[in-house]
Formats: sequence, C-alpha cells, structure tokens
Amino acid sequence: MRIAVLTVASDARREHLERQRAVLAEVAPDVERVEVWLDAAPPTGIPDAGTQTRHVPPGPHGLRVGAGRNTAAAAAIAAGAELLVFLDVDCLPGADLVARYIDAATAHPDALLAGPVTYLASVQRPEVADLPFVTRPHRAR
Repeated sequence: MRIAVLTVASDARREHLERQRAVLAEVAPDVERVEVWLDAAPPTGIPDAGTQTRHVPPGPHGLRVGAGRNTAAAAAIAAGAELLVFLDVDCLPGADLVARYIDAATAHPDALLAGPVTYLASVQRPEVADLPFVTRPHRAR
C-alpha cells in the first residue's frame, strides 16, 4: 500500500516541520511526503529532495489551511498514494503510526480513519523511543 503523509506548514512553524521530518525519516522512511507551504511566498531553504512541496498563498482572511490540505491530497493521489495520513506540523508520529493506519485501512477499506491525539509539553523534544512515555492523551479528542 502506498502511503503519503501530508503536512501544511508556514515559516512560523519551520522548527516543527524540521523536527517532524526527522522523526518521519526514522519511523517511516518509505512513506511519500507532501508539504504545503501557506505563507505569501514559497519557502526558501526548506524544500526537501524527498518531499513534494506545494504552495498555497494566504487569502483575504489569512492562511488557507483547508485549501492546503486539499492541495496536498490531490498531489499525493496524483502520485499514486492509496492511503493519506494528514499530520499537523506540530505533531510527531509514533513508531507504529503508519503500521496502525495500514492495519486499519486494510480492515476497513471504505472508512475514514482517525487516530488518538496526544500532547507533549511545549518544551519537550523527545527521541522517538521515548514518545510512548511522554505523551498525554487528550480526553476530548
């Protein structure tokens, strides 16, 4: 199954994007990645050779996050992705995230899948192996 991880980002979240890339490279090096830049100008010095990068400039009411996600999805599908994983730029994937989505998609091929949302303290920068020990599941999400 061809999997793509889709992320929308802006210059204000550059550090989060770089951290997410590093973690994805460790836990899911074979997934396709699509990143959509939401600032007025395309990114400079940040595109990654292993990632499709798209640009959706802001509209009259600010950043167009939904349009960015739609652009990412269209690019991934055009490249042959069969499973799309939307990952917010400030989220770090756990070591089993991709495997769990593959299992769920295989068991429920027509379903829209959603995983649990957990949070790290804003100052935490854990290693991948430590993620299960430092996450705090959100009761409402």
